[in-house]
Amino acid sequence: MDEARKRFAGDVISAMEELNVSVADMAALLEVKEFSVYEFRSKGLTPKSRYFLPLCEELGLDPRAYFPDHECDPGVGENETLAEALRSGRRARRLSAVGAARLLGISETTIRHYEDGYHIPPEDKLARLCRLYGLDRKVMRVLREKAAAARAEL
Repeated sequence: MDEARKRFAGDVISAMEELNVSVADMAALLEVKEFSVYEFRSKGLTPKSRYFLPLCEELGLDPRAYFPDHECDPGVGENETLAEALRSGRRARRLSAVGAARLLGISETTIRHYEDGYHIPPEDKLARLCRLYGLDRKVMRVLREKAAAARAEL
């Protein structure tokens, strides 16, 4: 197995553990058999696999980290709020609020409250959201600080 696939396989295992996603949950999200998820975890994938991007998207892995020539990744708009960036990040990964909540081990209501601007995610949850959605943590921290400052002014 080449180095990129080996690194990808290791990162899949780490991301699944960090996000507390079981093999059964990932198999259901990708609509594959559990055996296939075990294969992804042990052998890695290449961009030619039809499961490569969906697996990256579900786990918040950047495909370009393994295959630099691969093109994708949503950006955060200049004037976007934290809530808007979270919603667009989730949608860019083609995740439903229910799916994201299940992957993160939080309620759908919590996801909706973050995306509607009712609540600001704490740092640990923001880090997990960024990883799942493939968002830049530094940019999201700045947006979080702006949201907190705006809330403090009220």
